[in-house]
Amino acid sequence: MVALGRGPGSEVDVVSSVRLEDAGPGRTRLDWAATCSVNGVLAGLGARMLEGTARRLTEDFWSDFARRAGAG
Repeated sequence: MVALGRGPGSEVDVVSSVRLEDAGPGRTRLDWAATCSVNGVLAGLGARMLEGTARRLTEDFWSDFARRAGAG
């Protein structure tokens, strides 16, 4: 999954990947990883805060995905 955010003089790119693996009968393990790149004006003002927010939103997305997939 790729998420891009652009504004005047700034850019935020997030790349997330997911891997599914068998975890036994009726179970699947979901592993995910994400990288975040902040460029421009925002890089100097709050890159750590933006990276943490992007990571949290990505984790929320995959956690919700796993919950919904498991409910079916």
